[in-house]
Amino acid sequence: MITNASPITYETVARTTPAGEKAERVTPLNLAWPQDMYSLSHVAVPFPLNDSPVRPRADGEEPLRY
Repeated sequence: MITNASPITYETVARTTPAGEKAERVTPLNLAWPQDMYSLSHVAVPFPLNDSPVRPRADGEEPLRY
């Protein structure tokens, strides 16, 4: 996950936990978030294809509206 290095800085780090390990690795990225940008953040989570928000629609079936 790419996140702030601390709550009071715009500097970023990558936080990773390799498969089979329990310890988190923190790698400084030497990059900073733009100060005029606000992010609500995003985490990609895989969903199965039969999950209603992502499953293919049958012909004539109304799309889901959120």
